[in-house]
Amino acid sequence: MKNTLRLFTVAAGVAAMAFVSSCSKKDDAAPSSNATVTVASVNGNATVNGKNVSVEYADGDTLRVRFTKGGSNLLRSVKGFSSTTVGAESPTQVGDTTFTILTSGIASGSTWKLKVRSTSGGADSAIVTLNKTLSRYQATILTAPLIDNTSKTFITLSTGATWTIIQAGNSPGAVDLGFAVGNTVGGILMAPDNWFTGTTEPYAAEVGPWATKKATQIWLSSGAKISDYLTASDLASAFNAGTAGASTNTSYVLSGAANAGLSGRVNSRVGNLTAGSTLVFKTAEGKHGLMVINSVMTGTGRTGEINVSYKIQQ
Repeated sequence: MKNTLRLFTVAAGVAAMAFVSSCSKKDDAAPSSNATVTVASVNGNATVNGKNVSVEYADGDTLRVRFTKGGSNLLRSVKGFSSTTVGAESPTQVGDTTFTILTSGIASGSTWKLKVRSTSGGADSAIVTLNKTLSRYQATILTAPLIDNTSKTFITLSTGATWTIIQAGNSPGAVDLGFAVGNTVGGILMAPDNWFTGTTEPYAAEVGPWATKKATQIWLSSGAKISDYLTASDLASAFNAGTAGASTNTSYVLSGAANAGLSGRVNSRVGNLTAGSTLVFKTAEGKHGLMVINSVMTGTGRTGEINVSYKIQQ
C-alpha cells in the first residue's frame, strides 16, 4: 500500500512539472506585439514617412495621410487629435488606410495619432505633428488702376492686404506687387521698383515719388503647384527652379524693349497672365511663395482684374 501511494505521488509530481513546462513554453512563444502602423505618405508624397512625422502646412490645407498597418485581428483604438479623438474600437484590416486631416483652426504643434491594437496581443501607434510654417490666401482680387483711384491695385503678400493707390502711397514700404493692364501684354503683375515710368502710364506719376519701392521678384513656375504638399523649403526650391529669364520665356517675363515701354529688371514683373498659370515669387524680405492665377479679365481702356491664390513662407 505504501509503495502504491509513493508511486502515485511521484507520478503526480511529474505530471505537474510537465504542465508547468508546457505553459511556460506557450507564454514564451506569445508575441509581444503583432500590430504595426506607420505613416506611408502625406498628400501622395512618400518621402514624408515614419513613426513620428513632422508635417508643414498652411492654415486651411487638407492633408491626406496614408498609414500602413500590419499584424492580425487589428482593432483601431485611437484616431484623431487628443482633444477630438473619434470612434470606439472597430475591426480594421492590414494594408493602407488614408485619413483626411483638416487643418483649419488647428494650432501649430498639434499632434494627430492613429493607434492600432490586436486581439492577439500588442499595440502600435504613429503620430503626425503639424507645424504651421506657411500662410495661405485664397481668391484675392486686384483691380487695374481706375481714374477715381478707388481700385485695390496693390498687395502686401505676407498679410494678403490689398490697397488703393492713396493707401499705398501712405505706406509704400508695405507694397509687394501691383496689377495693371498693358497696351500689348494683357494683365501684368509687377513690383513697385519696376512700375510704369511713362508719363501717360497708369499710376506712374503716383508711384514714381515713393521713397520705398520694393523689389519683389516674380516669374513662372517650372513645376510646383499650389495643390502639392509643400514645405517652406519647397517654396524656395520652386522659386530657384522657376524661369527667371526673358529670353527663355518671353510670353511671361517681359522684355522691356518689346513691350510698350516696360523697361528695367525683367525679373520683377510678369505679363500675358492667363488663368491656371503658376508663378513663384520672393519678397524683398526674402519670403518665398507660390501663386496660381484663378482668373484674369481685361477690358477697354486698360481696365481689368485678377484673382489669385497663393502660399507664402511665414
